[in-house]
Parts: sequence; C-alpha cells; structure tokens
Amino acid sequence: MQHYRTILKQVGIASIAIGILDLMYMVYRVSTNLQQSPTGSYSSPGILIVVAGVYLIRGSLRTANIVRWVAAFWIAIGIGSILMRSCSTPFDLLMLEFRLDPNGFVMWYLSKIIETAVAYWIYRQLSAEPVMSASLNSGHHVSIPKQAFFLGAALTVLMPILLYITGDGVLGRKAVNLARAKYGQGYKYHLTALNRSRKMSGETISAKIAAYNDREIKNVRVELK
Repeated sequence: MQHYRTILKQVGIASIAIGILDLMYMVYRVSTNLQQSPTGSYSSPGILIVVAGVYLIRGSLRTANIVRWVAAFWIAIGIGSILMRSCSTPFDLLMLEFRLDPNGFVMWYLSKIIETAVAYWIYRQLSAEPVMSASLNSGHHVSIPKQAFFLGAALTVLMPILLYITGDGVLGRKAVNLARAKYGQGYKYHLTALNRSRKMSGETISAKIAAYNDREIKNVRVELK
C-alpha cells in the first residue's frame, strides 16, 4: 500500500510547480499590460500554493485537508464557469468571440478544463485511503467537503442567475440604454456585470456591457449612479 507521505509529497511537488507557474503568469500579465492600464491591479495565489506544497512535502495532514477542500471548491468553480459562460452568453456573441479571436476563445476553455482536471487529480490523491486513514488516526475530521462543492457551484451558477434577473430589471435596462445612447442602434447589447461600490460620496453602481455586431465587440462600462 502506498504510504500517505508519498502521496502528500507528489501533490506537494505538483503544487509548488503550479504556484511557480502562476507567479510567472502574473509577472507576464503585469509586464505586458501595465502600460495599457497603469491603475490595474494584479494578484496571484502562487505564493500560498507554493507554501501549501512545502507543507505537503513535509507531511502535514492538516494542510492536506485544507488543500483537499480547496480542490473540491475549484472543481465546482471550473465546471460551473464552463457551463455558465456557454449557457448565459448569447449564442451569436459566443460565435463572434470565436470568429474574432479563435485562439483566445479556445485557450479560455482549454485553461478551464486543465485547471479542473488538475484540481480533480489533487482531490482524488488527497482522498486516497492512506491519506484518509492517517488523518483519522491523527484526530482530523475527514468527510466529503460538501460545503466546498456547494459554495463553488453557488458562486458560478447563482451569480449569473442574479445578474440575469437584475439585468432584466430597471438597472439592466438603464445600463443598456446608456450604452445604446453612446454607440447607437448598430450594435446588440449584452449585460456582463453589475458592480456596487461605496465611496465617501455614497454608493455607486457601474455596469459592464458587451456591444457587438457582425464585425466587432466593444466592452462598454457605464455609471448608473
């Protein structure tokens, strides 16, 4: 039987590699986009992933349970993101995104599939019998992380539903009308996000809208109040 420390070491090495790649990607994004968006902010969980990998290599069962929970959460996030983008975006807009940027379109789906597959592998490894037995013997509570699966699914499924409900209401229509007033009737409009923020002057609401026709897609941001 495979010893639990061997499993934790394998997952730890993979986690360190993933964390380093994520940090490298963050540096790439900053270096390529900073001039275009000087006020943009970028963050990466890469350091936390590397630290978790180090603890796993050292045989930490507490870390194994935490990473297992996060992996379950990320499985639900990955599957939900793929389904919701495919189902909540108008079909003609999806096809236009593919036609205008096929590489970016395919890479988005491919990256989500890979992320979900990696999260599933980590979850399966840390749910193996040697790890579960060692955790129980050490006094750790182990069970199927239903909360993680539910929370991940809720974030990816409920948020677009709420956006759809809100977007079909007064705020959504107002945002679309503001975008239409700026870009005219030559575009179709699809609400992609509603954001609320509080400032010293009070609450502000902004909306992101995709304005598109047969030739282009414009990402429009409007302030509602």
